[in-house]
Amino acid sequence: MGRMGLMGRMGLMGRPWAAYIAGPAPVAILAFGVYWRTLARHGDLGNGPELAVAASQFGVPHPTGFPLYTLAAGIFVRMAPLGTVIFKTALFSALLTALAAALVYVAAFALLRRRWAAMLTSLLFAYSATVWSAATVTEVHGLHLALSAGMLAALMHGLRSHDQRIRDRCLKWAAIGFGLSLANHLMALTWLPLMALGVDRLRDRNRGWKGVGIPVLLAVAPLTLYAYLPIAAFRDPPLNWGDARSMANFVHHVTDGTDVTNATWRDRLVGLVNYGGWPEEHVREGYLLSQFGAAIIWLAPIGLWFLARRRRAAHGMLVVAYAVPVAWTIGAGIVEPASHFATSHMIVALWIGAGARHLGHLAALAARRAIGERKGRRRIRALVEIGALALPAMVLAGNFRVNDLSANNVMEPLGRALIEKPARNAILIATGRTWAFPALYAQQVERRRPDVVLLLEPFFREPNFRLIRRESRRGIVVSEPECHHMPGKVADEAHGWCRIHQLIWQNYARRPVYVAGPSAEMLVSEEAIRSRLPAFRRLAASLPVVEFVPARQEPLPPIPTPPVLVVVPRAHTEAGEHQPAHGHTHDHHHEH
Repeated sequence: MGRMGLMGRMGLMGRPWAAYIAGPAPVAILAFGVYWRTLARHGDLGNGPELAVAASQFGVPHPTGFPLYTLAAGIFVRMAPLGTVIFKTALFSALLTALAAALVYVAAFALLRRRWAAMLTSLLFAYSATVWSAATVTEVHGLHLALSAGMLAALMHGLRSHDQRIRDRCLKWAAIGFGLSLANHLMALTWLPLMALGVDRLRDRNRGWKGVGIPVLLAVAPLTLYAYLPIAAFRDPPLNWGDARSMANFVHHVTDGTDVTNATWRDRLVGLVNYGGWPEEHVREGYLLSQFGAAIIWLAPIGLWFLARRRRAAHGMLVVAYAVPVAWTIGAGIVEPASHFATSHMIVALWIGAGARHLGHLAALAARRAIGERKGRRRIRALVEIGALALPAMVLAGNFRVNDLSANNVMEPLGRALIEKPARNAILIATGRTWAFPALYAQQVERRRPDVVLLLEPFFREPNFRLIRRESRRGIVVSEPECHHMPGKVADEAHGWCRIHQLIWQNYARRPVYVAGPSAEMLVSEEAIRSRLPAFRRLAASLPVVEFVPARQEPLPPIPTPPVLVVVPRAHTEAGEHQPAHGHTHDHHHEH
């Protein structure tokens, strides 16, 4: 009576709660063990170095600012006892993604009610290519996945409960997860329809819509974290992207869809093929099939059919959770879409787990008919379940090579080489995130060459140009060129090049001026641009860095008009850089 009475009073009778405690822990350990083995301990050539700088100084990273990640990573960097900043932020990603895998286990168990199926689902998710890649580098996606998985787990558990008190609690936790994910990454808006369906399914029907005020408030309250951006901007740290000290700059920074293009219908068709097509190197990415492999993905339609018959409410919510992010990413023409599909891969993993669970059920029924002995039926069932758990091992083996970044030791030496090359008190204009962010990390985190004035190419565009002007206190000349362009983003990028052109002419005779990255390569290859800038020399064949040779004549010659420019669409360039070329006319007027 003691145990029965206690469980009855707690409302736990008939509910395998131990699985919610014992199941996620092994999943998190197995996932984190693999992430630790493949961790990029010395950084990677992406946004990681910039995000590490933002965390180290509580600065403002690139749009949309990611306030929750910056604050959380900054606290983690200061609390973790050992390692470099870039190692700590990569470790932070690994821990968060392992937590996401554990929360997927909770969601899968609530949905499928089989521990082995939940284990299969969560490990497939953990070892899928995109999720794994988010766990080994410094990025915001690990936190996004953890919050999204927590939201999904709360909704699935709430659907399974008939106790309205539990459903209300689950709805509140889901709202908190949704709000925090919005404060981290605006991609969370693609799960707004899922959250709306969750409110409709879990609300108390007897009270109508009166009880949804608190969940809505819990979802909106975390958005106040975006106040961090103007607060940090007023401190004016070295990394102050967007200069969100005014309302206009703040709105521009938070809503700036830097990965969004003006996609045509042909672009969207190509995006759809890239998502669902067969992966083929240099032809199509095959974002879906490359996650789990064709040998496993066929279980997803079976699971979809199973949930449509047995879990209708959950089925509708999962379809919406899958379809909206995929449709938005393809429809908006996202330049680097892989990470935007990650929450949809979470749903596909649930479908695969549901398909395996249904086939396991059918195998158990067949064994019951064929084998009369109960012990024999249990052995057959155990073999089926153990065999299903071999599927994550297949995914792990298939994705290991591409996600093993443990030997990646390029970022730190590259940043040091770039920042150490210039002469004393030089100006270094860094373009392209592959080159600019490692140099930024070397100077701001490793404290190398504080005498060098490091200027990032995106800061020459609005609304960042004040960040270039503030360097005039260090003795460089900064002025606004008289370039006239038609309004628009392309013109803004072209005008940024005009500002670079002006700054080079006004400073190269006073102190050494260098350009590094893709723009340095462009200067070497484009005669029309090279002829309108001072003479320069390349410092090393292995590095795209050029130095402008000081003029011997006085006074300096008039600043030439920049060449006719065109900005190549961002879909064809590295994110965070532009490549002027011939073919697009601007009316430029410069005065020395």
